[in-house]
Amino acid sequence: MTKRDGTEEPGGADEVAAARDALGGRHDPLDGRVDTAGVSHSHLLDRAVPNLPSRDFDGTIAFYGGFGFVISYRDGGWLIIRRGGVVLEFFLAPEFDPYESWFMASIRVSDLDELYEAVRASGVPELTVGIPRLTPVALQEWGQRAGYLIDLDGTQLHLIEDDGQARAG
Repeated sequence: MTKRDGTEEPGGADEVAAARDALGGRHDPLDGRVDTAGVSHSHLLDRAVPNLPSRDFDGTIAFYGGFGFVISYRDGGWLIIRRGGVVLEFFLAPEFDPYESWFMASIRVSDLDELYEAVRASGVPELTVGIPRLTPVALQEWGQRAGYLIDLDGTQLHLIEDDGQARAG
């Protein structure tokens, strides 16, 4: 893609095509290259998706890739990752202080134990303070099981088991 000043934007169509060819149509979620052959972005329609800070996309990819997220899109200032139906978007914020973060999002899944174990197995410590950290799953006062994940950039992710039952807010 050509920017207004006439220079080329990293991650243009030629670069993506070259990456796709080099991968033989495959995508390694940790190498930063994206395979767009036959990719539909319909999973991004008709939903709200959090926009979260990332001080370093490579670190964010490695962290979330450790428990199953893969890259859907990446350019110099924006990153979209997904794990099944869960989509997270990140903007690049290299000077962001994770200890002052107020960003949060909820991840609702049908199998909370599987997600929690995947996060724990990736090396995220179970702690009550510190970044990153994971807090154990417990039955919450609103009637659902939930745990919490604080990522590398201080974002609090509520990991919630969604049993399909509507809850009063």
